Amino acid sequence: MLKNLQKEISEWNKQKEKEIKQLEDWKKEELEQIKKDKKEAEKAHRSIQNSTSKKDREEIDNLKKQIVKMKEDLSSKEKRSNNMIDKLKKQVEDLTNKNKVLMNDLKNYEQMRLKGTLNASAV
Repeated sequence: MLKNLQKEISEWNKQKEKEIKQLEDWKKEELEQIKKDKKEAEKAHRSIQNSTSKKDREEIDNLKKQIVKMKEDLSSKEKRSNNMIDKLKKQVEDLTNKNKVLMNDLKNYEQMRLKGTLNASAV
C-alpha cells in the first residue's frame, strides 16, 4: 500500500510537472502572440497616422496653392483697378480742361455778342 501511495505520489508529481510545463509553454506562446498582435496594432496605427498626415499635407499643399492663386488674382485685379482709376482720373482732368476752354470760349463769345449788340445799337 505504501508502494502504491508512493507510486501515485510519484505519478501525481510527474503529472503536475507535465501540466506545469504545458502551462508555461502555453503562457510563452500566448505572450509571443500578444507581442505579435501589439506590433501589428502599432504598425496599423502608424500607417493610419501616416496616411492621415499625408492627406493633411496634401490638403495643406492644395490650400497653399489656392492662396497663391488668389493672391495673384487679387494683384492682377488691383493692377486693373489702378489702371482704370488712373485712366478715369486722366479722363476727368481732360474733360475738366476742355470744360474750362469751352467756358472761356463761351465767355468770349458772350462778350463779343454783347459788344456786337452794343456796337450795332451805337451805330
